[in-house]
Amino acid sequence: MLKSASTAPFLSAQTRVQVRIGNDIASFAQEEKQSAKQPIEALRAIVQQCVGRDEGWKEFYVQQMNACPHEEFSKAHLDLFAAELDAELAFNQHSEIQAAQLMQQLIDKHVSSDEDKGWYLQEMARYTYLVDRAESARLQVAAHARNPYVLKPKTGMQVRRISAVSEKRVGNIRQWLRKHGSAEGVFSAVEELLARLEFGVKAEPFETGIQELGLALGFESQRPEKELGEGPDNLWAVRDGEYILIECKSEVKKGRVEIYESETGQMNNSCAWFKREYSGAQFIPIMVIPASALARGAGFNEKVEIVREGHLRKLIKNVRAFFGALRGFDLQSVTDAKIQELIDANGLSVDSVRSDYSSPVRYGN
Repeated sequence: MLKSASTAPFLSAQTRVQVRIGNDIASFAQEEKQSAKQPIEALRAIVQQCVGRDEGWKEFYVQQMNACPHEEFSKAHLDLFAAELDAELAFNQHSEIQAAQLMQQLIDKHVSSDEDKGWYLQEMARYTYLVDRAESARLQVAAHARNPYVLKPKTGMQVRRISAVSEKRVGNIRQWLRKHGSAEGVFSAVEELLARLEFGVKAEPFETGIQELGLALGFESQRPEKELGEGPDNLWAVRDGEYILIECKSEVKKGRVEIYESETGQMNNSCAWFKREYSGAQFIPIMVIPASALARGAGFNEKVEIVREGHLRKLIKNVRAFFGALRGFDLQSVTDAKIQELIDANGLSVDSVRSDYSSPVRYGN
């Protein structure tokens, strides 16, 4: 994540140079590996140069850091922090209405993204809670509508329905590539998200990885349970009126054979949520879990597909191959036709994603 284009603006110039030095060291290790008997020998030699303060290493580091450009503090950021402080001081002095007004001025003058607007609207809701609870509740609803990761309002929460237009998939992939800047940033992001998609990984990073994978593959991708407090762990809009509903059980031990009643109940509840919120849409419910058979008393209300370890590895392999194939092209000028060709060649068409990485489960009565 440190190497991604989205992260770089939050790092100082010195830290960005240090990240680049880390990339250079990785390249040196690759070169050393060509002549080393074992990869561990190459790694050991590079590490020893660093921790042993090798004179050549120190000179290289100093040269790189001395070449780091001087950066002035961002006046826009300082003005934003000052406006935040003014609003908070007014609130601490029991001037709640003034604090909310100052926060609104901050939003109008300094904030452009929906995510940040949601955060600051939540601050306004906090300021107004003691003097006008109805207005506070309205502000919290508005905050959550813009940023689903702020606190959920008690009532009035809006469900943000996602949708997909098939013709826009390649364009979405292009947008994801641009988000990560250089080819190095793209492939670093791919490896970072794929590293999360292993059984044994905690639920939060695993589900985040599933969401990001959907976006990387050009689908609309959402986490309803986290964003709304109900619904499936992940939801992909893959084609007009077609969705993949995903329940993730990454923390289940690999040796477990059975899917428990509580887990099938969670899936059944998620399917019911989808039918209510996406009435008339088609969907495939998928559970990502190492188990394969239903335990006694467990049962699904829908035809659920199971993604087990072998399926997951196959998907990871094909995703890595797809983005690896893009290394041979200029990411800014590669044609839509070529991207589509690589999607199909690597088993990542919508039909393949729907059917090639899962298998049916046995159903009870």
